[in-house]
Amino acid sequence: MSVRDILRTRLRVIDALLLREAKKRFGGNLFGLATAFLEPMIHVAFFAAIFTLTDRGAPHGANVLVFMVAGVMPFHLFSKTMVRGMTAIDANKSLLSYPIMKPIDTLIARCILEVLLYTISFMILVIVAFYFEMINEIARFPYVFFGFAFAALLGFACGILTAAVLSLTGVVKRVVPILNRALFLTSGVFFCASMIPQFGREVFLWNPLLNISEMVRYGLFQNFPGGHFNIGYTLAVILGVFTLGTAALVYAERSPKASIRGT
Repeated sequence: MSVRDILRTRLRVIDALLLREAKKRFGGNLFGLATAFLEPMIHVAFFAAIFTLTDRGAPHGANVLVFMVAGVMPFHLFSKTMVRGMTAIDANKSLLSYPIMKPIDTLIARCILEVLLYTISFMILVIVAFYFEMINEIARFPYVFFGFAFAALLGFACGILTAAVLSLTGVVKRVVPILNRALFLTSGVFFCASMIPQFGREVFLWNPLLNISEMVRYGLFQNFPGGHFNIGYTLAVILGVFTLGTAALVYAERSPKASIRGT
């Protein structure tokens, strides 16, 4: 079989899985679809309302709602992609009993679905922000694009790693929610790096998600400082987690102790 045939087969499998996941995720009706789109928007509105009610303005002259969009959306894209990826293999064991199916296919399908969902939600929120003149321009679009791409890739890499570990032990299901809560508080969802004292800032910036939120905000706002994120470091973390996750998945596929392919 040629490389082209292999790729064509993988694309057909992923396409079928994507449709299956969409039906399961949205329930096959408009209400389920609307709920999925509204969930991240409600989180944005909630945090923006808290800032407004406590009379706290966003730093660097940013609009409060758009500031929250730039923090909430990348984090939720990462978090949902990781969590959905973690359970992808476990949820598709019956399909993985067929030789044509590969565990990585299930993770790719779920990642694509989350990226589509959060990209459309983000675009809707940005259009609303433009309509109500909360922002007049996207100052540096490439940083916004790559910030979201990094969030998705990091979530995908963590999804591979946690899915592989989950096939070996169920402990990861208890660890990931705790990790998610810790990351939520340290990833710049409702603050930016310049709001933290110098020592604390250096510690917090070890979190690649804070680098990502800083990148997105730098891309959205003209006056936002661009010295608090490191693209090379963020890419290195993504590559490192992806490599570790891929190695763990290969090990899990070969291990008789792993719960893959309905065994």
